[in-house]
Amino acid sequence: MSISRAWVFVTALILLSCDNTQSVNTPEADYFLFSGQPFGLRLGESAAIDGGELIIGFINILADTRCPQGLDCAEPGAATAILVAQSFTALEQVQIEIPPGGEVEVVFEGFKIYVLGLLPEAQVGVVLKAIDYIIGLQITSPD
Repeated sequence: MSISRAWVFVTALILLSCDNTQSVNTPEADYFLFSGQPFGLRLGESAAIDGGELIIGFINILADTRCPQGLDCAEPGAATAILVAQSFTALEQVQIEIPPGGEVEVVFEGFKIYVLGLLPEAQVGVVLKAIDYIIGLQITSPD
């Protein structure tokens, strides 16, 4: 056997003996952020926090009864958003009632999920579609 054939043979044996069943799992997300960074998600978008320790996605708006800007309503109303949260150990849909002005806190697997707001604000005579919404979030990692 020539030296070049021997080299190809040895290289092939080495490659075949390697455990190539392991792969680097990169979380599927639209954005990759660090804990504490404020960010916004449109419907259908997701963000991986701290390399995928938490993946959060905005999947639906069930209802929006927030009082439109400029009106004096008897009830302030709220918007109901559905997020999906996934950690290394859990996967859960999270339903959040967001009052006018936003600001709600939810805890998932020790992560604090702060809703900073929901845009656009309700307006008289404007019918919003689910795709119009952007939810503002900030997530902090467990201590």
